[in-house]
Amino acid sequence: MSAFCKRLVSGSLVSALLLFGAWSLLARPGASLNAEMRAADLDADKIGSAAATKATAKEGVVRIAWARDDVAVKVDGMPLKPFAGLGSWAAFTPAPHGAMVMGDTVVFQDEVTPAMDAAFAGGLEVSGLHNHFFFDEPKVYFMHIGGMGEPERLAAAVKGVWDAIKKVRSGSAQPATHFAGEAPKPGTVDAAPIEKVLGHRARHRGAW
Repeated sequence: MSAFCKRLVSGSLVSALLLFGAWSLLARPGASLNAEMRAADLDADKIGSAAATKATAKEGVVRIAWARDDVAVKVDGMPLKPFAGLGSWAAFTPAPHGAMVMGDTVVFQDEVTPAMDAAFAGGLEVSGLHNHFFFDEPKVYFMHIGGMGEPERLAAAVKGVWDAIKKVRSGSAQPATHFAGEAPKPGTVDAAPIEKVLGHRARHRGAW
């Protein structure tokens, strides 16, 4: 096995285990998903319509997905196809209060803040932000989202997250490599006013 494959497999294995655990909670009938809840299966067409994408249904779980093929990614110099680990998805399952959603969204560095803001604005939770790969270019992160409530509202909230990402990319096809504006320059801080207010002498530890 090549070094690239080993790196890809090791990173993807951890991700797969995490996703399998989350998916098993969503897909497993269990005691909590009793007969009356199973009878009230979610409407995949309505969820797909609210998310403006195609939804699929299997064993009571409705799933939507978006493959990030809009940005070319390399891992350790090797091109990474979207199906190999650049897929955003959200899965919905019936719950007493309507539905529960869990998902994973691919974000590049300049998309993190807009995506997170959109998630919170839509009433979703952000439970994680992490990488799956080493030596990837541009840097790829994965934002875990979740929520509970009316299924179409949750689907619209997921759409809001994906729309926020697409808006960033519509302004610039390639992810940014640095923060906007000029980088901070070294400076100094006048300690005298601070000492006067606090009534204590300040200790200096280099320039700011």
